[in-house]
Amino acid sequence: MCSEHFITNKLYGFICNSYLACALILLSACGPTPSNLPRSVAASMPTATSQATHSAEWAQTIEQLERTGRTAPTQSIQTALALVPHMPTGSDIRLEALTVAGLLAGQQQSREPLAQVLQELQAWDPKQAPERVKLALTLIQARAAWDAGDTKLLGNLVENFQADAVAREPVHSRIRLRHFHGAALIDTEHLDQAIGLLQQALGDAQKIDSSWRSAISAATLSLAYVTAHQPDRALAMLEFAQQRAQRDPDPITLMHVATQACFVYGELQQRKLEHDHCQAAVDYARQAGSLTDEASALGNLSDHYLRSHDYSTALRLARTALPLARQTHNFSAEIVALHNIGQALIAQKSMAEGKAYILQSLELDEKHGQSGSVAESWRDLVHRSKQPVIGAAPSKPIV
Repeated sequence: MCSEHFITNKLYGFICNSYLACALILLSACGPTPSNLPRSVAASMPTATSQATHSAEWAQTIEQLERTGRTAPTQSIQTALALVPHMPTGSDIRLEALTVAGLLAGQQQSREPLAQVLQELQAWDPKQAPERVKLALTLIQARAAWDAGDTKLLGNLVENFQADAVAREPVHSRIRLRHFHGAALIDTEHLDQAIGLLQQALGDAQKIDSSWRSAISAATLSLAYVTAHQPDRALAMLEFAQQRAQRDPDPITLMHVATQACFVYGELQQRKLEHDHCQAAVDYARQAGSLTDEASALGNLSDHYLRSHDYSTALRLARTALPLARQTHNFSAEIVALHNIGQALIAQKSMAEGKAYILQSLELDEKHGQSGSVAESWRDLVHRSKQPVIGAAPSKPIV
């Protein structure tokens, strides 16, 4: 299993072969550079050139960090932040680097780098792209709220994504904002809006021929369609997502698509396909070395076995997921793991122990955003129930 300091061969090789990362080492003579940047970068230093020549390479590296940086989040955040001081003040690329670093920090609930990014954005010169900075700040805070499970804060934040402002964003930012906003609205009363936003994100991704962005947008749109009881569109869009993911495959993109397929087939009661894609998501997460995604994927697979009444397998998978979720501060996955352990134990007649785990999941869920009245109703049900309440803590799609 990969550690926090491991980075996938694809991402590592890209950074090490990039002039911008090598230039970063050269520039380190003028100031400190994080000690855990890849050592092999220093070995491939080219002749120093001006900052202007690095713009395209900066953009490529930041996109690669956004695409696969969650495989080694701590190092990826540090790599992005190490580039920022060498980028022109007030520039689009500097804002892009801070946004990606902030999103990765929000996903990992990494408080110090998240605070660093927010502080820099809040200190941004108000004369330089204030609308763009406001959107970046809101997106980063919404991402952190999503991964903390704070649904109330998340809902308040996404209301600030004004359509006209988003439409004026550069294309990568526009795709990112619309995809996140659409995903956040899938389980709300604004499902039609969610579908529209995801269609726009997919359209933009197609225009720039970005296979990985197209695959992720299409997979999330498939989930929106099945939620809206449009199974034919859901399956067609899922097939499209799988095709796009295979055009330029990497484990993280394949995991995203497999995860959404797991949910889509689950909604359609196609248990064999649900199982196969839930298992594939676990395999891709492990291949990528993303512990937080492995925790989520194991929870989804555990859900499948609960619904199939294979309680011993569900229990084993949930117990495997729990320490990974805690290690990576993946609160959603932790809630699911606790809940599924409790469900499986109750089904195996360990009533007291099972209820204790479910109550832990409810307490954590309430702490991270669920309303007190809802949590209290679940507590009452758990105390009164003699059978597992399947689906009381549903898993959540990955964004």
